[in-house]
Amino acid sequence: MRVRSGLSKRMTFSDSLRCYTMVEILVVLAIAAILLGSSMAAFNTVIKRQRTTGAVRNLSSAIAMARSYAVAKNRCVALVIPDTKDNLPSYGSAINSKSGCTPASFNAFFYENYLFSCYGVCYVKKNGGTYDFDGWVAGDDLVKLPTGVSAFIKTGAQTVENVIFRHKAALADVTIKESAGLIFRPSGCLEGTGEKEISVLPAKFHFNNVANKCVFIFIGKSKNYWNVIINSFTGRASYENSVL
Repeated sequence: MRVRSGLSKRMTFSDSLRCYTMVEILVVLAIAAILLGSSMAAFNTVIKRQRTTGAVRNLSSAIAMARSYAVAKNRCVALVIPDTKDNLPSYGSAINSKSGCTPASFNAFFYENYLFSCYGVCYVKKNGGTYDFDGWVAGDDLVKLPTGVSAFIKTGAQTVENVIFRHKAALADVTIKESAGLIFRPSGCLEGTGEKEISVLPAKFHFNNVANKCVFIFIGKSKNYWNVIINSFTGRASYENSVL
């Protein structure tokens, strides 16, 4: 008579472990790297688009605020964007010198951190063919655009002189000799005739010391950008997507 043992065959470590070859591991890692690379590119594209459209919305709100204060306070109010004298074309322009601030020690900082990369709403006074800065609206100062986004007034800019902003790190007031501005009169209409445009680019402004040139460095391969078009009479903004 056969007696069956109740004990099952003991499994060894080598029986339960599924081993992988080095080739299999490398194939898995390669596939993972490809998937990660493609997803990161898509993620960066989304982030860039969100920053640009966010800047467009913020500038549109600033335009509406400037018009509202001009009417309510019966004063001229400007949306200002620190700019070069000649308004920067699509890719760059030569300038005479790296200047524009008082004290002069802030010129380099101004060019690398504020030119084409911030905006503000301020009161202005007519002074011949230009306007003088006359204080910030509601105590505000220059507002930085999102990282990697630049803006400039493409058409209809007036010159606003001696814009003063507070350099918080240095605890000092810095005067910008000339900025580009869109001026709202107390009637709510923009100074000048025709539509005004602000270009908003997914690009970082850079001053090339060697070539003495201002340039925009686009982030990624796409050169899509937005034009904010402002009606001179109503102050209402519309949007247009373009490609350089």
